[in-house]
Amino acid sequence: MQDPKSIMKLLAMGNLLTPYAAFQAELRFINEFNLNSNSKISDKEAIEGLMKELDIKDKETLINWQKSNLLSTDIESLSEYAQFRFKRRNIVDQLISSNAEALFLRFKDRLDRTLYSCLRIADENLAQHLYYSIESGEMSFGDAAEKYSEGPEAKTQGILGPCDLTVPHPEISSRLRTATPKQLFKPFPIDEWFVILRLEYRFDSELNQSTKEVLGKMLLNSKVRQLSLQINKEMINNFLGE
Repeated sequence: MQDPKSIMKLLAMGNLLTPYAAFQAELRFINEFNLNSNSKISDKEAIEGLMKELDIKDKETLINWQKSNLLSTDIESLSEYAQFRFKRRNIVDQLISSNAEALFLRFKDRLDRTLYSCLRIADENLAQHLYYSIESGEMSFGDAAEKYSEGPEAKTQGILGPCDLTVPHPEISSRLRTATPKQLFKPFPIDEWFVILRLEYRFDSELNQSTKEVLGKMLLNSKVRQLSLQINKEMINNFLGE
């Protein structure tokens, strides 16, 4: 079995120190978090909740999952992990319960998904010509992008996404945010390019249970971020100090 220093070296070589520190921070935060006294369930209920979370239907599948995730197949180890996951779910619910709507509005751009077509041309005159050719139906957007676009979207016939609205350039995101499907935008400048843009579709997120879970996990991550940085620094200092 490898010693801790060798394991730390392997984590560093694989750029895994940061995610490892993030998990350690989350683990510490959850273990130290005080839930309400009525937030207690039996080990049997916790295991049933874990199986539902993992979409596991039977005992055999559960045992195989334990083996593949290096968890001991004895009931004590499983119960401990199931109780941990139950507490994590409750913490996420508790964090989101009081400000779900405000968080939803704040992070909506990250939750919505957009598929769009984009074409980048350095020559303004050519960009204008292609725009009118696409608008009139003389040329398809895909053919124009494949033949003339000077960006990586030329390899996908101009299609980019689906992605959230924090990914594209702000000038693109601002147009996509209010566009209607198949709306074509006249060429506009971004850096050295003239961009032709068309929204293909936008999936607008809703404040439902699934969205609340995503927001809760984002909030949990923000809660442990500073602790994660501290743990990462401590691991590096301990490693270098040995």
